[in-house]
Amino acid sequence: MTTAAICLGTRASRLAVIQSTIVGNTPRARGERVEIVEITTSGDVRAPDTTWGEGAFVDALEVALRAGSIDAAVHSAKDMPIPGAADADLVVAAYPERADPRDVLVTSHGRGAWRSSRLARSSGRTRRGAPASSWPRTRISA
Repeated sequence: MTTAAICLGTRASRLAVIQSTIVGNTPRARGERVEIVEITTSGDVRAPDTTWGEGAFVDALEVALRAGSIDAAVHSAKDMPIPGAADADLVVAAYPERADPRDVLVTSHGRGAWRSSRLARSSGRTRRGAPASSWPRTRISA
């Protein structure tokens, strides 16, 4: 008897596929077959100079879940919309173990050469000044 594969839906970005592969390794280790299903969301196809609404990177994943074409979806929690009454049929069932959350800066200019540079970063933690304590002459932009 052949067991159907667990279909994990994910965005087609390299990061999303890697995250889904890592999540899929748990059932694989128990002998389950896992298939990664790459799905394009409205956030993936929007014009770069437009804004998107909340949930733009999960909308198509939710549709696929409700349609039964995937068994579960793997997506970054930072992009998840705040649950509402319309989402009562979908749940966040698990969170994978978190990797080291620290940021890293890679530069080709050598150690310390950028200390009076401008650093652009979207992370609130960085904007609040985490690098500023070590490099006070660095300007941080959102």
